[in-house]
Amino acid sequence: MFRLLQILLLLLGGWIIWFFLRQWYVSSFTDEPIEESSLPPSLPEKMVRCATCGVHLPEGEAIHSGEATFCCQAHQNAARHGEGKPY
Repeated sequence: MFRLLQILLLLLGGWIIWFFLRQWYVSSFTDEPIEESSLPPSLPEKMVRCATCGVHLPEGEAIHSGEATFCCQAHQNAARHGEGKPY
């Protein structure tokens, strides 16, 4: 039983040493921390409301038709044919 505990402690110690050496090795060759993403943070986008269902969505994802905005093509078509409930 004592021998098994020694082996487990040796394995745990080896894993801890490997973990810290790997962190040091990777950080010594890069200027950025490992956890940081290389993508720049995105800026907030204006939210608009769908003229048919009233759901809010980012302006970049909306479908614009004149002054009205829609969340999908089906809602734009429904508004053209008078089937949509305007908000």
